[in-house]
Parts: sequence; structure tokens; C-alpha cells
Amino acid sequence: MIVADTNIVSTFARIEAIGILRRHFKGAHLDVTPATFHELRGAVRVGNVFLEPVLMSIAVGGDLHLILPTQDEIVSTLDLPISFGAGESESVAVCRARKGGRLLTNDKRAKNFCRQNRVPYLDLPRILRALWREDTCKKQEVSGLIRAIEQEPGMVITEKDSIFK
Repeated sequence: MIVADTNIVSTFARIEAIGILRRHFKGAHLDVTPATFHELRGAVRVGNVFLEPVLMSIAVGGDLHLILPTQDEIVSTLDLPISFGAGESESVAVCRARKGGRLLTNDKRAKNFCRQNRVPYLDLPRILRALWREDTCKKQEVSGLIRAIEQEPGMVITEKDSIFK
């Protein structure tokens, strides 16, 4: 099970590349939690219309699927750092509780928590690296994704060197 949080979904949606994520994780559902869904919905309400196709995809069972946290998973969010957004909290809780759960996040606090608590995760540089290493995309395509991401306002990919090592 692969659970994507808001920032990863937004990053790939901005460059119309959600399908690449889905293709890369073939055989596994690419899931979002209700809190992530609501964060995406809130972003659309304030003008991020590039996320509308993502919401529609979730609604019709397209590239992204809605995964419902259990009662125990929801309660376990109380043990997570209060600095987490609702989407990160639910996503981490689900990945922490379910066997085979892996989080896609680029949130620094979520990454640190996952690293310290042995919750499997992939951040943006590791996702981009996996795309070419596992033959989902050619290196040139990944370079194009990086350029497209960095052309978006406020988007900078750190650790670019590690992507092509």
C-alpha cells in the first residue's frame, strides 16, 4: 500500500504527472486519506484549480484511491507531532499501522518522524530517482520532471545530485 500526502500529490499534479506515479507503483494502489482529500479540496477552493482533476480521479476511482483510516489509526494520530498537518497525520498513522504501508511525502517533519520510527517512506528526490532506476522513465524524462517542478513558484528540489547517482 502506497499512501501519498498532500505535498507529493500537489507536486505531481502541478506538472500533470500523477499518471507517472501511478505507473511507477503498478500493482499497488496509490492511496490518499480523507484528510489529504480535504486538504486538496481546500486548495482548490483557494484557486489551485490544477488539483481539480485529482479530486475527480479520486471520486471515480482513477489514479488515486481514497483509503479510510480505522478507528485505532485515527486515535493514534493523537500520538503524532502536533506540527503535522491533518493529511500528514492520517497518512503516517495509516502507514505506521498497516503492514506494507509506505508513505510518499516531502514534508520535512514527516520524513524525520518516519526515519526515527521506522515507517517506510519515499521523499521527492527518492521518488524521482526510483522513476529512472526502476525503468518507469528515462533519465531525460526525470530531468524534464525536475525542470517542470522547479518552474513552479516556490518549488526547489534539494538533493538533486542524489537523484542521478
